[in-house]
Amino acid sequence: MSKPSSEEWVSILRLTPIILGSIVLFSLTDFGLAVAYARQLYNAPLDESKWDYSKDKRWTVAWFILYSGFFPILSFIHASVDVILFFFAQLKPICTLTFSILFFIGWIIQISFWCYCDYSPDSDKCYQFYVVGNPSSEMTGSLIGVSDEITAAKAAVGVTMLIFYVAYVVMAATAVQEMRKSIHVTINEDEFQEQEQELESRIPMGDRNRVDVGHSEFILL
Repeated sequence: MSKPSSEEWVSILRLTPIILGSIVLFSLTDFGLAVAYARQLYNAPLDESKWDYSKDKRWTVAWFILYSGFFPILSFIHASVDVILFFFAQLKPICTLTFSILFFIGWIIQISFWCYCDYSPDSDKCYQFYVVGNPSSEMTGSLIGVSDEITAAKAAVGVTMLIFYVAYVVMAATAVQEMRKSIHVTINEDEFQEQEQELESRIPMGDRNRVDVGHSEFILL
């Protein structure tokens, strides 16, 4: 039994290069915004009423980049690999569906963290909780030394990434469905050939020859 090649399902997903290219572009954009946000947050003034310099250890730049940029760079790697596999016709529907669902869930978690810590840092588990708030800004959770525009842009691009992954999940699910249909048709054809061979094996040789001769005469008529 043959299985459908990746060319068969790639032909279904004609928007795949656009989706993957958009994920690559927006993930790099979000990573750049994340690095800028992390640098500003690291240099932002701390609230001495909340932060004890004698006890609390300042968090590292690596943590800030990990908090903001881990998933954007991970999505960039994922999409880049899928682009290569796509153009070499090695993109498999089931694997694509699995990873796209995982990244979709991951972006939901990432955006949830951003919204919780960037806009309502009421918990000491968020570093933003210790940063001095910006009273002159109308934006909720605004911090002194941290650009409101970069904070908003980072979250907005993250939501856009989530939308792209929704589209990618839908296309991958469509490909899996088409692949199953193709396999079902192939199985039915194989079963028909096996039944035909079994029927021929049960016919005696003399009768089989008469059947073949009669079939040939019918074709000539």
